Parts: sequence; C-alpha cells; structure tokens
Amino acid sequence: PTVVGPNTTFYITDHHQFALSLIQANLLKAKNPVTARVVYACIQDNFSDQSQDGFWSKMIEKNYTYLNNEKGDSISVSELPTTLKYMRDDPFRTLSQWVRDGFGYIKCGMPKTEHLVQCAGQNHVPFFLEFQWANFLRSKFSSLDLESLLRPILRPPLTDYFYRENSQQQLSDLKSLLTMSLEFAQGVEAVNLPGFNQDPQICKPKVVQVDEHGCDGSE
Repeated sequence: PTVVGPNTTFYITDHHQFALSLIQANLLKAKNPVTARVVYACIQDNFSDQSQDGFWSKMIEKNYTYLNNEKGDSISVSELPTTLKYMRDDPFRTLSQWVRDGFGYIKCGMPKTEHLVQCAGQNHVPFFLEFQWANFLRSKFSSLDLESLLRPILRPPLTDYFYRENSQQQLSDLKSLLTMSLEFAQGVEAVNLPGFNQDPQICKPKVVQVDEHGCDGSE
C-alpha cells in the first residue's frame, strides 16, 4: 500500500519489513536484474497536489503514518526515516506479533478472526494495533529488572537492553519472554486495549513456536 506525495514521491504505508527484505535480498544480482527490480504497489491515495505540510497533515489525518520511534517515543515528521534502509528495529513490535499470533490479543478484520463475537461488524483492522500492544508490553517489562530476569548470573550494564543486543541474542531473549507476555496480555491492565481477547476459551492463548529466524508457523 502506497500514497503518492508531492513531486510524485511514493510513500509506503504498510509492509515495510517485507519491502526492506526485498532490498536486503540484493535482487540486483539476479539473472534478470531489470525484471527483479520491479515491485508493484497498491495506490491508497494521491496527495501529489498538496504542499509538503499539507501532505503530512493528510497522512496524519488518515492514519497513514506512525509518529513514534523504535522505543515508542513520539517523534516529528522530520524525524521519520527518509528511506527504508534507515528504518530502526523495535524488538517489542516483534514480541507483539508473536503474542498476536498466539491469540494473546485479537486482530479483527482478518479471516482467522471474523467468526468471533468481538469482531462482529468490524470490517477493518484498528490502526497501529501491533504497535499499541508493543508499547503496552514495553511498559510492562520496563518496570522489571530484565538483567536479573534474563541474565541471573552475568549482569552486563545494559541501559537499553534489547536495543544493544545482536539479532540472535535479542531473538533468544524475546522468545524467553513470550509466556510472561501472554499473561500480561490477559491481565486487567490490558482490558481496554483494542483487540483484547474477550473469549480465551474460543481462541486460547498459546506460546507460538518461533524458529531461529524469528518466524513462527501460525500463518
């Protein structure tokens, strides 16, 4: 999904990770590089007639842009990455995805959840749902001593814990927090979040099996 902005610049509004993966796959080395460089997009809106300020006002109004950084802090439009290559990783967004896949919370508007009572009449997915849950989990774990929880013997001085780990260590540590994350998602503090699992007897929360690449088999 893409929005056309001033100077006919294209702005991706979803599936950023997939698009970044295409870049990192280095498809230019494919046997047919011209064909490999073609990516099709769905145009959601065309704001090419707007000024730069008017364009971003439209993007915010339509919920096409998420003005928070990888730590959940609010940012301005000028602080957004100018290209996919500059995207920053939010490890709690990954954790949020795994919790959702294990029915820790419900994403209405999807084929797997359309039969649920709580999804009746909801034809669209709530805006930034996974990020809202990522911020919730971030807030829950920020109150815990993660160094003691994950490193009971060796306690390195990590101020921003997950953000300073390499990808494999981060993956291992996030996986170890899945059970606790599911418990948080079913707790009273999560009741008012969009997608709270209102009937865990029908969609029983479970810990998804995540492989060494961070992928799970829920799809």
